Amino acid sequence: MYDGQPVPGRNDLCWCGSGKKYKKCHMRRDQRLEELASRGEEVLPRRLFKTAADIAGIKRSAEVNIGVLDYVGKRIVAGVSTEQIDQWIHDYTIEHDAVPADLNYEGYPKSVCTSINDVVCHGIPSPDIVLADGDIVNVDCSTIKGGYFSDSSRMFCIGDVSTERRRLVDVTKKSVEAGLAAVRPWGHLGDVAHAVQTQAEQAGFSVVRDF
Repeated sequence: MYDGQPVPGRNDLCWCGSGKKYKKCHMRRDQRLEELASRGEEVLPRRLFKTAADIAGIKRSAEVNIGVLDYVGKRIVAGVSTEQIDQWIHDYTIEHDAVPADLNYEGYPKSVCTSINDVVCHGIPSPDIVLADGDIVNVDCSTIKGGYFSDSSRMFCIGDVSTERRRLVDVTKKSVEAGLAAVRPWGHLGDVAHAVQTQAEQAGFSVVRDF
């Protein structure tokens, strides 16, 4: 098999744990993946495919992840420090029986990344960094709940934001939506990237390739 793992017999139980026979479950998909791999396509190993239980676990994690950004959105204003945002996210996540995935990851000292204005990503919260009227800030957090990870970020416009900055936020959102619309079974990650880049460039912006 393309991932070096054993191939079940047609009438054996499927490797995914569904309890179904292999021929009634993942056999056809595995055959197609094998064909793609033989043509030089990059395909994921079977151990990374998610079961229905895995997907349910990811959704529970995502509920906390989305909830914490909603929580921030109701409180974020000029005068708030990025350290305060970090504390909100840490406390909310812990209170919902989850863990901030950022915290202590490869030594990272905070529970979130806060990137203001020209900072592209991965800004580190600090009590010395205080939001001002006209700022745009990206709050990027990851959550672990029940062993499952979820990750999202959200842009916030603080007070009276310039037309240029607000347009940047709007175009970025439309670019993300274009990328999501390009996600489909048997598609390529490159299709998603192309959709994002096309949307951004048609609006007169560019993508940051370094990240």
